Amino acid sequence: MKTACTLPNLHRGWLTFIAVLLLLTSCQSATQTPERTLLGADEIQHSRTPTATLTPTPRLWYTFAPSSLPAVTAVPSPAPRMDIPDDVQVWLFLGNDQPAPYPGRTQAVHLAFVNTRLSKASVISIPSSLFVYIPGYTMQRLNTAYALGGMSLVRETLAYNFGVDADRFIVADPQSFTWLVDDLGGLDVSVILPIRDGCNGLAAGLHSMNGEKTLCYVSYLSAEDEVDRTRRQQQILQLLFTKLVQNGRLVQLPVLYASYQAHLDTNFSLAELLLHVPLFLRLGDPARLTYYLLRSSTAYVLLIRLERAGEVAAAGCNPNHGSPAQARSRNRSFCPSLSRRVGA
Repeated sequence: MKTACTLPNLHRGWLTFIAVLLLLTSCQSATQTPERTLLGADEIQHSRTPTATLTPTPRLWYTFAPSSLPAVTAVPSPAPRMDIPDDVQVWLFLGNDQPAPYPGRTQAVHLAFVNTRLSKASVISIPSSLFVYIPGYTMQRLNTAYALGGMSLVRETLAYNFGVDADRFIVADPQSFTWLVDDLGGLDVSVILPIRDGCNGLAAGLHSMNGEKTLCYVSYLSAEDEVDRTRRQQQILQLLFTKLVQNGRLVQLPVLYASYQAHLDTNFSLAELLLHVPLFLRLGDPARLTYYLLRSSTAYVLLIRLERAGEVAAAGCNPNHGSPAQARSRNRSFCPSLSRRVGA
């Protein structure tokens, strides 16, 4: 004979009580209609709970010192301060011709506008011999600012002449540059314009370069033609960055940072660089990294206007993106309305 499963009488009593309560509750909610109370505009305004809002602290700008030395040409007025979007950072890369910690002339000046939200960047290279106003001194070559007053004077010079300040900067000396190239296993460089009277001769074609040869390649200057040298610097800059982000080499960042720290002048911390690793990997895509070149001529000096730098970093305004090895097409106008004559 089968035995039926039954609940004890006590448990059945509790279940009956709960069922009655649920029935009464459902009946009450079905018979009662909630009243809607319409509030006037004044009542709605006063009934809102105030919420705290964060107001960004305005970034202070520079107060530029007047010229203390006679100027060979008229000092231009300060460039208007550029309005940079919040998600665009400005990174400055300089090449010092003296061993650290001695400040020397900067043979390489590269401004990177990095859109951290879109993971895009635009690098604008400025010839270091560009004639600009050095605040507190006089009209002089841009490459003298670091030797005269270190990074603080470089930033003030960029702010006066271009209306832009650098959020982060890296100044590399010759030793740290050669080390980096050697630590990455050297570079395969396509030489477009041959160098006959320097670097032990470099014919046009593909060359495998170590750190010392690469340093000569980016430093060589013939007949004051700095455009070609700046173009070569762009080429090596992209080769170095591409090789650094490939094949998992970014895991070496802590070791590289510790090894080069004494030879670099930078406000990048190791922790910040590590946080940017995903950004660096995305920028390894050539379509996300665009290079531009500021040129000067014997007739007049071009100064750059970077009001559209946020737009440049977001999408780019020149089709000359890709490998800097395409050097002959890279010296075309890098952006409409990004240049002006001195005194214009």
